[in-house]
Amino acid sequence: MMEFLKRRYVVLGTILFDLFLLWTVVHFVLGGWERTVRIYSTVPTVWGGIILVLVALNLIKSDFRTDIPMYLSAFGLAYWLEWWGTTRGVWTYSGNQTPPLGEIFLWGICLLSVFHGSLLFLGKGERKKGKYTTWGMVLVLCVLPLIGLILTWKFIISVDWMKYFDLHSVFAVVFASVLILKNFGLKETFLVFVGGTFLGGLLETMGTGSGRYAYLSGTGAPLMVGPIWGVTCVVMVKFGHQIKKGASKAILLVSHSPSSSRKRGSRRGVGSGSDPSNGHCESP
Repeated sequence: MMEFLKRRYVVLGTILFDLFLLWTVVHFVLGGWERTVRIYSTVPTVWGGIILVLVALNLIKSDFRTDIPMYLSAFGLAYWLEWWGTTRGVWTYSGNQTPPLGEIFLWGICLLSVFHGSLLFLGKGERKKGKYTTWGMVLVLCVLPLIGLILTWKFIISVDWMKYFDLHSVFAVVFASVLILKNFGLKETFLVFVGGTFLGGLLETMGTGSGRYAYLSGTGAPLMVGPIWGVTCVVMVKFGHQIKKGASKAILLVSHSPSSSRKRGSRRGVGSGSDPSNGHCESP
């Protein structure tokens, strides 16, 4: 019975969190119910199709016990990243927001999509995994950023990056490095990085192409942005794991605290005290 109640609790919590995600998509990402209806009742658009795919990935493999820490990680780190970039002028939104709230909610949806997508492949093909597969993943993790760096080299050297290099930048690099290297898992890192790179490249191309925002280059999204998205998603997932681990420890400490132990003891005492039905009563 208790196991059934636990499963029902998890299902109910997951449904409620999924409904919250759908609400954020409608109100913050798509701009409200009227605009959502207009988007999906007229000629199909690429943007509308991408949102549907992201929502579907959010619902697959969903479990609020993991999704909430991941979402909090994405929301917090994305706000920090977007605030830093927009206040320094590295990228600028058409409405001059620093940053727009809809973009922060979109980051949360995107990270859960990438994370759930990686879960679909984690554990598959482990028997066939050999040194060539391992080195292949390592090669991709190294080559994609290198390609982006080479193709964006002219833009990189044309900007005086020392103007944007501050304490936030130093802390971000150290923070990301520690999280990535801590309990490093090659396959999860590979899947999240590739998914984040592909999704980020697609959304950045659409965002700059539509004029929603622009980078310093003024010529669309630099190709290096895709791999940066991949690395950012890896950092967010790792940070989400740390939030979940910390929350689990906190719940465990609370459940084993003296006050909770006394409450459980008092409930057991009530249940094991006098029983009028059988005429027996415990002695004091």
